[in-house]
Amino acid sequence: MILFTKDMDEDVAALRSGLEQDVVTAGRLNEAVMRVLAVKAALGLADCQRQFQLPLEEARSRFGKAEYRAVERSCADLSVTLVKAQEGLLPLSPERRKRVYLVTDAEGRGFASSAEAVAGAMKEKLEQRGFQVTCHCDAGEDAPIRGGHRAMAEQYDLILYATNLNSISNKAVCHLDWSNSMGKDAPDFLEEIPTIFISFGNPYHLVDVPRVKTHINAYKFKESVIDAVLDKLLGKSPFLGKTPVDPYCGFWDTAL
Repeated sequence: MILFTKDMDEDVAALRSGLEQDVVTAGRLNEAVMRVLAVKAALGLADCQRQFQLPLEEARSRFGKAEYRAVERSCADLSVTLVKAQEGLLPLSPERRKRVYLVTDAEGRGFASSAEAVAGAMKEKLEQRGFQVTCHCDAGEDAPIRGGHRAMAEQYDLILYATNLNSISNKAVCHLDWSNSMGKDAPDFLEEIPTIFISFGNPYHLVDVPRVKTHINAYKFKESVIDAVLDKLLGKSPFLGKTPVDPYCGFWDTAL
């Protein structure tokens, strides 16, 4: 099996050349081919090709069933992880923290790959629960979070960061990129305004926001996970997730 080929003829020619020069043996090639065929045989692909070519109506009848969505909600409920929390902040309520300043960031592929998409989904869910939300999702166009500390504290009861940044095969490093010279969207009102950081993607963002006192890793941006996160923030369900990684990234200050 040739991976990531740019030119099939060129790659096959290189393989033939390798055989002629004894760089690789025919036995080794046969072994590799047999492994691929064995996997296909073990999966029964020769007998179930139709299962991968479902008619549209049949596919619609199979996917999105109530029992599947129940499993999805259960997985979300079990996975959302409270990494650390500011004492006395949770649970939230619109009575105590009604005015929310929502800062979003996203990058990647598919659904919610833009800050605007994350902001729209989060704003809708928060407002359904009684919060008043102001969005900051475009560092270039939105007004900067650069008001005076006293003025910001008079306007907002909570600052909520929601990010959906994910590493992919050609972008293994995934850091928060605060905009402009002084990072006008970076956490800067932690002492005046309670601040919560939620990562719906990369679980290692504490290395970028070590001073944030309340941090949640949710692992996936989708409706069921958003609902699970908000239910837990509002005290409607407990945080059950157990982190599979070191969210503190080996640093002492990220755990403070």
